[in-house]
Amino acid sequence: MPEPIITSINVDKPILSDEEGFNIGSVNFTFDQDTVAYSVKCLGTSYNTGTNVEEGDKSISTQATNYTVAEANTISVKEFAVFPAETLISAELIYTELYQEGANRINVYGKSIDGIWSTYNQAPQKTELFVRYIRSNIYQSTDGKGQWSEIQAFSFDDRTNVALNKTVIPQVEMNLNQDLTLVTDGSTSSGFVESSTYGAIDIDLGQSYKLYEIQVNHYWDGRIYGHTLSVSSDGESWMELWNTAIDGEYPSTHDGKLIRVPQYTDGTFAS
Repeated sequence: MPEPIITSINVDKPILSDEEGFNIGSVNFTFDQDTVAYSVKCLGTSYNTGTNVEEGDKSISTQATNYTVAEANTISVKEFAVFPAETLISAELIYTELYQEGANRINVYGKSIDGIWSTYNQAPQKTELFVRYIRSNIYQSTDGKGQWSEIQAFSFDDRTNVALNKTVIPQVEMNLNQDLTLVTDGSTSSGFVESSTYGAIDIDLGQSYKLYEIQVNHYWDGRIYGHTLSVSSDGESWMELWNTAIDGEYPSTHDGKLIRVPQYTDGTFAS
């Protein structure tokens, strides 16, 4: 039987740093065949070279929780009785275990039931992420309402604001006489719109774009919002890019918040 091939892979935090909330992440992957071991390495060129990025004694989080997991030898390979093909495996990434900031390639290897390890540099074909809809949702604020001053979306190719003068679609009841065009007029100081309760607004970009980052501006007095930002190609399936409950709070100012957009549907970024 040939070597195990990765059929899917994604990471929950494509960029790790020493900043609290960004220093621990996870990589999730599946193989095309039954495996008895896996190894997740930073750099290196094989399953037993490079720096191990899996916490040494952490239990495996998988869809099949009845498998016996035993630590292997000093190369920190996790061994299984049999791990079925296409079963999700989740491994923890810890910033302090990485080789160096800014130069960390994460490699995943699997071992077949015949004892054959995956070779270096295999990866599934990536699918580019194209965005037509942007959703900014406020679920907490100091006054029980949502406020939006400006949402800008910068294209990956030339960093132009492709959200300029695009349609704003409220998903929540807005206060009376709200000029929704303020949200995409290109100015962070022209005014803001306000909803009568918590909820979301969508931006329809009119067509799909590859985006580099999105800037979100709420009311600018330094208040803290509970906020999520999501993107979609069709308005039905959404990818969450930011959630203050997970990724951290920030004071709302005129500078707004810049949030990177992955270039691929698996949540990874173009180099």
